[in-house]
Amino acid sequence: LSAAQRLRANHSRSSWAQWARRVGYEAEHLQPGMTAPNLTVQTLAGDTLSLRELRGAPVVLEYYRPNTDLFTLQHPLRNTLHEATRPDSVTFVSISVEPDSLANRAFLRSRRLPGRTVVAPDGIEDPIATRYNVVQVPTWFLIDDAGKIVDRYFASDVPTLRQHLTFLLREDPNPVSPLVP
Repeated sequence: LSAAQRLRANHSRSSWAQWARRVGYEAEHLQPGMTAPNLTVQTLAGDTLSLRELRGAPVVLEYYRPNTDLFTLQHPLRNTLHEATRPDSVTFVSISVEPDSLANRAFLRSRRLPGRTVVAPDGIEDPIATRYNVVQVPTWFLIDDAGKIVDRYFASDVPTLRQHLTFLLREDPNPVSPLVP
């Protein structure tokens, strides 16, 4: 973290400074075991959704861009993960970082995306995305029932996300998580 701070100070007008800011933010707000930053958003269905209000069950927070090759490949795995859970046991919140509402609607008409869907109006630069330091998609965050971050997952991490979600959904009331020290 101190290296990132020095880099930011020495190169304040460069892309390195922006990178250093992201590293610092992530270290202070997005580590496993930390309380997940709250988001209050409007879903495409018109409902207001707050992550804080979803506490009591795990949340899979997903950031994606529709119609990209990578998300198209991951989409069936993601839907299989959703189908393997009960709606009352976990909430899936999918946030599109594609600001074009027509592109989002066309994607959702042609593909099933169960769960709650949100569009970040300003794309990857929208506060909905920057609050979770999203720079590449797809990206997932698993948040436990107490509102703590379990971990962040990138495209190839779907099997690990599934494993961690399965662990959270076990019936053991006091599991010792291998995920958070």
